[in-house]
Amino acid sequence: MVKKNSGSSLTEKQMGYLFVLPALIIILVIAIWPVVRSFWISLYDIRLNDPAKAAIHRSYGIDMEQYVDTIPYVLNDLQKERESANPGVRQELQTVQQKAEKLKNEINSESQVAARYPLVEKMLSEYQVIPDNVKYAEISAVKAGQIKSEIKNLEFSLVNISGKHSLKNQHELLGLLHGLEVSLINPNFIGLAHYSSFRYSWACACGLNVSANRDDFAYFHVFAVHWVNE
Repeated sequence: MVKKNSGSSLTEKQMGYLFVLPALIIILVIAIWPVVRSFWISLYDIRLNDPAKAAIHRSYGIDMEQYVDTIPYVLNDLQKERESANPGVRQELQTVQQKAEKLKNEINSESQVAARYPLVEKMLSEYQVIPDNVKYAEISAVKAGQIKSEIKNLEFSLVNISGKHSLKNQHELLGLLHGLEVSLINPNFIGLAHYSSFRYSWACACGLNVSANRDDFAYFHVFAVHWVNE
C-alpha cells in the first residue's frame, strides 16, 4: 500500500481557492478595476473640450506643443506691426515686443521647457505627433503665476495702444496671446467636488429636510442622524 505524500499535496480547501482564483481575477479586471479607475478620474476636473484640462495634471505646467507653436507668431506679428506702424506708436509697440521677448526668455529658463523646446520645434516642423512625455513640461507655481500676469499685461498694453491708434493685426495678436495663456496648465485635482454638487439632490431623494445652501458638514450631520434613526 502506497502512502500519499501529504506534505507536497494541496488540501481540498486550497484546491477550491485555486479553482475560484481565475474567476476572481476576471471579476477584478472586468468589474472592480474600471469602477476604481472611474472614481480616481472623477477626482480630477477633466474636460475633453478644453486642451488644458483634457488630461490629469497634478502640478503646474505648460503645453509645449501649444507654446512652441504660438510664441514665434506672437513675436513675428509684433515685429510686423511695429515696422508698419506710424512713428507715434512705434515706440510703444517696441516696448510690447521687448516684453514679449522677455516673457519667452523667462519661460525658456525653466529646465524642462529649455530641454524640450528644440525637440518639440523639430517635431512640429516635421508634422509629427508630440507624445505626452514630451508635450507637457512642469513649471513652478510661482513661475506660472508670473507668466499669466505678464501675458495679461501684454494684452492690456495692446488694447491700450489700439484705443489710441489703429492696429492692423490687433485681433490676431490678442488671439495669439490668448493661445499662449491657454498653454499654461493648472493642477486639476478637485477631490470630491463633483459629488458635492449632487448632495442636495441626494438629500431630497432620501426625503430629508435640508436647504440648498447648507455646507458639507451640515449635510454630513443630517445624513448621519438619518442613518442612526434608521
